[in-house]
Amino acid sequence: MGGKQRNFRAMSTASRLARRVSCAVTALAFASVPRAAHAFEFGAGLMGVAGGNFQDKPDQRPLGVPDVNPGFGGPTIGGGLMLDARFIKLLGVEVDVIRSGDHGTGTVSFNNNSNKITIGQGAWHIPILAKVTIDLPVVAPAFFVGPEIVLPSKSSVSVDPSYAAPAFGQTSDTYVMVTFGVGVEIKLPLPVLDLRIPIGLRGGFAPGVSSAFNDRTIINVGALPAVTYHSEWKFQAAATLGAALYF
Repeated sequence: MGGKQRNFRAMSTASRLARRVSCAVTALAFASVPRAAHAFEFGAGLMGVAGGNFQDKPDQRPLGVPDVNPGFGGPTIGGGLMLDARFIKLLGVEVDVIRSGDHGTGTVSFNNNSNKITIGQGAWHIPILAKVTIDLPVVAPAFFVGPEIVLPSKSSVSVDPSYAAPAFGQTSDTYVMVTFGVGVEIKLPLPVLDLRIPIGLRGGFAPGVSSAFNDRTIINVGALPAVTYHSEWKFQAAATLGAALYF
């Protein structure tokens, strides 16, 4: 009888030990499984932009019309808000709302006089970019392309020497650029916040901006301003730097 009790106790002890080992192995197995990737991520933050915008010298100038459009180039500087939605880790859409000053300068020589003319305006830029991000742990490369809607504010022109200013004017309409670029996303090792630093290089061109002289330059014979320029920019190149929180 005593032997049976000892055997029963031994079996009971072995059973409890087996259950504990089983629970420990199960817990370890669950702990070793990586967390499932989020099906959707959303980031919002601030972005600064600095670069240049350009108009090449127009062609198809009519016979007898003076060469009063030399092409223009100058800085674009601004900043604003960035919104980034990731539908899966690889693919997403970024929408920015950026306010910038877009200006460029060219020199017009006519009748042995040289006039340094600066055209441009403030503008709202709204790029809508399809984005591919390679999801690496610390530095994630990104590639993007998409349309950029440009909404110019009231334009102005400045002339050096200033006494020639009444002879020159400018105008601008809403236009669309094709924007593309590359960048990296630096993930800061913070314990609570998912804060990332996006850095990028962007280029753009406006296919709707004509290269023809008559489309970019309005000649007003016998009136002021004698020459009016269209100040929609045909090319743009810029660097961007931002900070965004992801959820």
